[in-house]
Amino acid sequence: MSDSARIEEIRGRIRGPVNSMYTTFTEDGDLDWPGIRQLIDNGIDAGSGVSLLTYGDSQLEFLTDAEVFELTRVLVEQTAGRALTVAATRRWNTRTMLEFAELCRDLGVDVLMMLPPEHCFSAEGKIGWYKAAARIIPVMIVGWPDRAVLEGVLDEPRILSFKQDGTMNYAIDTLVRFPKQWAYMTGGTYKRQVVERAYGVESYFCWGSGFAPHIAREFRTAIEANDLATCARIVREIEAPLFGLMERFPEMFQDVIRAALHLNGVTRPYLRSPRRSLTGAEIDEVAEVLRPLGLIR
Repeated sequence: MSDSARIEEIRGRIRGPVNSMYTTFTEDGDLDWPGIRQLIDNGIDAGSGVSLLTYGDSQLEFLTDAEVFELTRVLVEQTAGRALTVAATRRWNTRTMLEFAELCRDLGVDVLMMLPPEHCFSAEGKIGWYKAAARIIPVMIVGWPDRAVLEGVLDEPRILSFKQDGTMNYAIDTLVRFPKQWAYMTGGTYKRQVVERAYGVESYFCWGSGFAPHIAREFRTAIEANDLATCARIVREIEAPLFGLMERFPEMFQDVIRAALHLNGVTRPYLRSPRRSLTGAEIDEVAEVLRPLGLIR
């Protein structure tokens, strides 16, 4: 298969629900490998065609480089060709990033999600960062890059996807200015997908993939049928109360989602220090909200 055909194949597979992988830990702070593997399987079984690591959900800020490498290897191994695989960078220097891009390519990762170093301020530096990796492996942009950065990578077809984390206004402005330029992906909530689908976004993070497959499947069926009434009901009656729990706990969404995974017997609820893990009483508090929503099996 030619490179251009391969790029188009990958773009075509970035659609529907995406299983964002939560790196889970033991009480002692070690990586919970059985839980991580179970999360991958759960997402695929729930219908997610993309298994994805990301800087936030996958806790890359709190891992060593060696752990990031091993997590990436396990992602490819456990997915075993059943879904598209997306790896993610830490905020590395260019040399380390390129070494990681080569490792991902050799492992068989399909796409590398790129997060430039926090103190790389120039558009020129960020454009070079993305393009250098794209010479090795297909690339996904993430975040809310300046328009100058986006314009600077338009001529690189191997930069093929954009996972948007900015405001809704930023997302819509980008979709209007650069229609169909990348395979766009919404993060976070089903609510964002309901809004951005009208602008051509067909791929979305699916919080239900790991622990609530019945909700994941119901939302997918509704959004693909343009059944906005059902989508709105799921957002209003299930998603909004779930995400409303974030305000109660110090680690916000990470606390809530890990409690949900634990309550459904998927993984352990712990985060790695210096992040604070929920207490047993706090997990019970989450359960009181999730149970009447049908989010505990």
